Amino acid sequence: MAEELKQKVGESDFDYIKRIVYGKLVDKTITAEYEDLSEIVFGDGNCYNSSEVRKRFYGIKRLLDIHEEEKKTLTVEDLMKKFHDDLDDDRILLRED
Repeated sequence: MAEELKQKVGESDFDYIKRIVYGKLVDKTITAEYEDLSEIVFGDGNCYNSSEVRKRFYGIKRLLDIHEEEKKTLTVEDLMKKFHDDLDDDRILLRED
């Protein structure tokens, strides 16, 4: 197996699959055929033809993109909620004094 296809030390399964999918579809750093990536991404015994793997990669990429966007959105929302909660706590403390 090519070095670029091996899971790195400390790399989570999620990050590994993300690296393979983005490397094939976006960065073009993965030159292996789709069919050769099938078991790497979908697990042992899940051998699909190139066309099927390519389609599934686009589906995975869409989910990864949504996940990244939601992670950003949730982070901002969580920070704003915490800010407002802290502000409310400070107002309550001021009223008590």
